[in-house]
Amino acid sequence: MARKKVLVADDSMSMRHLVRLMLKDDVDTVEAQDGREAVEVAEREQPDLILLDVHMPNVDGRGAWIALRQIEAFRTTPICFMTALAEGEADLPKDEHTDRVRKPLYAENLRVTVRRLLGLL
Repeated sequence: MARKKVLVADDSMSMRHLVRLMLKDDVDTVEAQDGREAVEVAEREQPDLILLDVHMPNVDGRGAWIALRQIEAFRTTPICFMTALAEGEADLPKDEHTDRVRKPLYAENLRVTVRRLLGLL
């Protein structure tokens, strides 16, 4: 079975690197440094899951989510926001294919969330 592909979109290079290291045993990753690039990379790479930081330059995570959900290929792709904001503060868009994981990221929590969203549990 082919490994699943996860797009990690975060403006922090160190955060992208950390997420890649946390997930390296489970999935392949591709990266984007802002929301605009996330949409471009998603269209090119067709990831199975998209991890979006909320606060990014150019287009933030919310804007990327909106843009991705307007593309037929990504209407049901799992998207998971990565944020330090509390649930009430975040005001994140929601649908049945969207989740969130709290920062700071803990490896086991992130891996379990990713596996669950990809149907690997």
